[in-house]
Amino acid sequence: MYNRPFAMRYNRQEIRFNPCGTLRIVSLGKKRRNPLGGGGVRTKQTTPGMGRVWGVRMFVGLSVGHEPKYSIARLVKFTKDFLIGQGWPPDSSFVAQRGIYTYASTDPKGPAGVVEEESAQVIILDAVKFDKDAFLLVMQNLAEYLVKAFEQEKIFVQVQYANVVRDTWMVTQ
Repeated sequence: MYNRPFAMRYNRQEIRFNPCGTLRIVSLGKKRRNPLGGGGVRTKQTTPGMGRVWGVRMFVGLSVGHEPKYSIARLVKFTKDFLIGQGWPPDSSFVAQRGIYTYASTDPKGPAGVVEEESAQVIILDAVKFDKDAFLLVMQNLAEYLVKAFEQEKIFVQVQYANVVRDTWMVTQ
């Protein structure tokens, strides 16, 4: 926490922070440890010690060019159907968001274009702890399926282990 003025440079500009008033720490009462972190207590609702798991986060646009075309409901359905079809549990989460995407011009001398579009993140954790290579292969196949089904130029996939990004894939048609 900063309770003294400071300055920093960001994007070639100087930003200054000058706190006003007294520094206060706000708490909702007794501090509790995260039950999923080290030393968690097993209860009926929480099972600590699940360990480190693999996961992916896919960034999928819902427009084609500048035109909105797909919905997050369709993304949910396609993802669920694909995973079940692969014999995989359909466990996944979806985050709706708005994104800005820069694409290359089809004319080599032309300028790049920018699209602002509705998009979504598809988040899948290997909570069952399947074989790592099998999990990553199914996620790669899912990304390749979604890039075609949603007519995207590319989809970015962050591969995570223990909630740390280990690799980033760019999946294209």
